[in-house]
Amino acid sequence: MKVEIISKDKLIIYINNVFFKREIWDDKEQIIKTIKDFIIRLKNNYRIKLKGFYKVKVFPNKKIGTFVEMERLDEDDYDSIELRIIVDFQEKIFFKFYDYEDIPNGNDYIIYNDFYYVKVDDIKEEVVNFIEKGEIIYEAEIPEMLYKGIKRKKLIV
Repeated sequence: MKVEIISKDKLIIYINNVFFKREIWDDKEQIIKTIKDFIIRLKNNYRIKLKGFYKVKVFPNKKIGTFVEMERLDEDDYDSIELRIIVDFQEKIFFKFYDYEDIPNGNDYIIYNDFYYVKVDDIKEEVVNFIEKGEIIYEAEIPEMLYKGIKRKKLIV
Protein backbone atom coordinates (compact mmCIF):
# COMPACT_ATOMS: atom_id res chain seq x y z
CA MET A 1 0.00 0.00 0.00
CA LYS A 2 1.18 3.50 -0.77
CA VAL A 3 -0.52 6.69 0.40
CA GLU A 4 0.52 9.96 -1.22
CA ILE A 5 -0.84 13.18 0.23
CA ILE A 6 -0.94 15.64 -2.68
CA SER A 7 -2.45 18.52 -0.69
CA LYS A 8 -4.71 19.02 2.32
CA ASP A 9 -7.66 18.22 0.03
CA LYS A 10 -6.26 15.43 -2.16
CA LEU A 11 -4.88 11.93 -1.52
CA ILE A 12 -3.82 9.19 -3.91
CA ILE A 13 -3.71 5.64 -2.60
CA TYR A 14 -2.36 2.53 -4.31
CA ILE A 15 -3.52 -0.76 -2.81
CA ASN A 16 -1.80 -3.96 -3.88
CA ASN A 17 -4.09 -6.86 -4.82
CA VAL A 18 -2.70 -8.90 -1.92
CA PHE A 19 -4.58 -6.61 0.49
CA PHE A 20 -7.94 -7.49 -1.08
CA LYS A 21 -7.29 -11.15 -1.83
CA ARG A 22 -10.83 -12.27 -0.92
CA GLU A 23 -12.74 -9.55 -2.76
CA ILE A 24 -14.56 -9.99 -6.05
CA TRP A 25 -13.43 -7.13 -8.30
CA ASP A 26 -16.22 -7.43 -10.85
CA ASP A 27 -18.94 -6.42 -8.38
CA LYS A 28 -19.24 -2.63 -8.16
CA GLU A 29 -21.20 -2.68 -4.88
CA GLN A 30 -18.61 -4.98 -3.25
CA ILE A 31 -15.81 -2.65 -4.36
CA ILE A 32 -17.61 0.40 -2.95
CA LYS A 33 -18.18 -1.32 0.41
CA THR A 34 -14.57 -2.55 0.59
CA ILE A 35 -13.09 0.85 -0.29
CA LYS A 36 -15.36 2.62 2.21
CA ASP A 37 -14.24 0.22 4.97
CA PHE A 38 -10.61 0.65 3.90
CA ILE A 39 -10.79 4.47 4.06
CA ILE A 40 -12.34 4.34 7.54
CA ARG A 41 -9.54 2.00 8.72
CA LEU A 42 -6.96 4.28 7.11
CA LYS A 43 -8.40 7.25 8.97
CA ASN A 44 -8.53 5.44 12.32
CA ASN A 45 -5.26 3.45 12.19
CA TYR A 46 -2.90 5.89 10.48
CA ARG A 47 -4.18 9.10 12.02
CA ILE A 48 -4.75 10.73 8.66
CA LYS A 49 -7.14 13.61 9.25
CA LEU A 50 -10.13 13.04 7.02
CA LYS A 51 -13.14 15.27 7.56
CA GLY A 52 -15.68 16.53 5.06
CA PHE A 53 -17.26 15.40 1.82
CA TYR A 54 -14.94 13.53 -0.56
CA LYS A 55 -15.29 12.46 -4.17
CA VAL A 56 -13.49 9.12 -4.36
CA LYS A 57 -12.52 7.67 -7.75
CA VAL A 58 -11.58 3.98 -7.69
CA PHE A 59 -9.66 2.30 -10.52
CA PRO A 60 -9.55 -1.48 -9.89
CA ASN A 61 -7.21 -3.65 -11.95
CA LYS A 62 -7.02 -7.39 -11.31
CA LYS A 63 -3.42 -7.57 -12.43
CA ILE A 64 -1.81 -4.88 -10.25
CA GLY A 65 -4.22 -3.60 -7.65
CA THR A 66 -6.44 -0.61 -7.08
CA PHE A 67 -5.84 3.11 -7.33
CA VAL A 68 -7.96 5.38 -5.16
CA GLU A 69 -8.05 9.11 -5.72
CA MET A 70 -9.71 11.13 -2.94
CA GLU A 71 -10.56 14.79 -3.34
CA ARG A 72 -12.26 16.82 -0.62
CA LEU A 73 -15.07 18.93 -2.09
CA ASP A 74 -16.41 20.45 1.14
CA GLU A 75 -15.20 20.56 4.72
CA ASP A 76 -17.23 23.22 6.48
CA ASP A 77 -20.59 21.48 6.75
CA TYR A 78 -19.30 18.10 7.97
CA ASP A 79 -18.23 16.84 11.39
CA SER A 80 -17.20 13.43 10.07
CA ILE A 81 -16.38 11.93 6.68
CA GLU A 82 -18.84 11.45 3.81
CA LEU A 83 -17.81 9.61 0.65
CA ARG A 84 -19.14 9.61 -2.91
CA ILE A 85 -17.39 6.63 -4.50
CA ILE A 86 -17.15 6.25 -8.28
CA VAL A 87 -15.77 2.98 -9.66
CA ASP A 88 -14.13 3.14 -13.10
CA PHE A 89 -13.54 -0.24 -14.74
CA GLN A 90 -12.52 1.34 -18.07
CA GLU A 91 -9.46 3.30 -16.94
CA LYS A 92 -6.33 2.53 -18.95
CA ILE A 93 -3.36 1.76 -16.75
CA PHE A 94 0.17 1.75 -18.13
CA PHE A 95 3.57 0.79 -16.78
CA LYS A 96 6.19 3.46 -17.43
CA PHE A 97 9.63 1.95 -18.03
CA TYR A 98 12.74 4.08 -17.59
CA ASP A 99 14.96 1.88 -19.79
CA TYR A 100 14.19 0.23 -23.14
CA GLU A 101 15.95 -2.99 -22.06
CA ASP A 102 13.38 -3.54 -19.31
CA ILE A 103 10.36 -3.65 -21.66
CA PRO A 104 9.07 -7.24 -21.87
CA ASN A 105 9.78 -8.85 -25.24
CA GLY A 106 6.86 -9.01 -27.65
CA ASN A 107 4.97 -6.09 -26.10
CA ASP A 108 3.70 -3.00 -27.88
CA TYR A 109 5.00 0.16 -26.24
CA ILE A 110 4.72 3.91 -26.67
CA ILE A 111 7.72 6.24 -26.56
CA TYR A 112 6.99 9.58 -24.94
CA ASN A 113 9.36 12.06 -23.23
CA ASP A 114 12.20 9.50 -23.24
CA PHE A 115 10.13 6.90 -21.38
CA TYR A 116 8.49 3.68 -22.58
CA TYR A 117 4.86 2.93 -21.77
CA VAL A 118 3.28 -0.53 -21.91
CA LYS A 119 -0.40 -1.20 -21.19
CA VAL A 120 -0.50 -3.22 -17.94
CA ASP A 121 -3.12 -5.65 -19.25
CA ASP A 122 -0.80 -6.53 -22.18
CA ILE A 123 2.15 -7.57 -19.98
CA LYS A 124 2.16 -11.36 -19.82
CA GLU A 125 4.61 -11.58 -16.91
CA GLU A 126 3.90 -10.56 -13.32
CA VAL A 127 3.94 -6.75 -13.16
CA VAL A 128 5.46 -7.00 -9.66
CA ASN A 129 8.71 -8.11 -11.37
CA PHE A 130 9.00 -4.64 -12.94
CA ILE A 131 8.17 -2.39 -9.97
CA GLU A 132 11.84 -1.41 -9.46
CA LYS A 133 12.23 -0.60 -13.17
CA GLY A 134 9.51 2.01 -13.52
CA GLU A 135 6.16 3.14 -12.22
CA ILE A 136 2.46 2.63 -12.74
CA ILE A 137 0.69 5.45 -14.59
CA TYR A 138 -3.03 6.10 -14.81
CA GLU A 139 -5.43 8.89 -15.81
CA ALA A 140 -3.47 12.16 -15.53
CA GLU A 141 -0.50 11.42 -17.80
CA ILE A 142 -2.20 9.09 -20.26
CA PRO A 143 -4.11 11.37 -22.68
CA GLU A 144 -1.06 13.40 -23.70
CA MET A 145 1.14 10.28 -23.89
CA LEU A 146 -1.37 8.48 -26.14
CA TYR A 147 -1.77 11.54 -28.37
CA LYS A 148 1.89 12.57 -28.73
CA GLY A 149 3.68 9.24 -28.16
CA ILE A 150 5.10 7.00 -30.90
CA LYS A 151 3.82 3.42 -30.89
CA ARG A 152 6.34 0.59 -31.43
CA LYS A 153 6.68 -3.16 -30.76
CA LYS A 154 9.63 -4.72 -28.96
CA LEU A 155 10.52 -7.79 -30.96
CA ILE A 156 11.40 -11.08 -29.32
CA VAL A 157 15.16 -11.50 -29.66
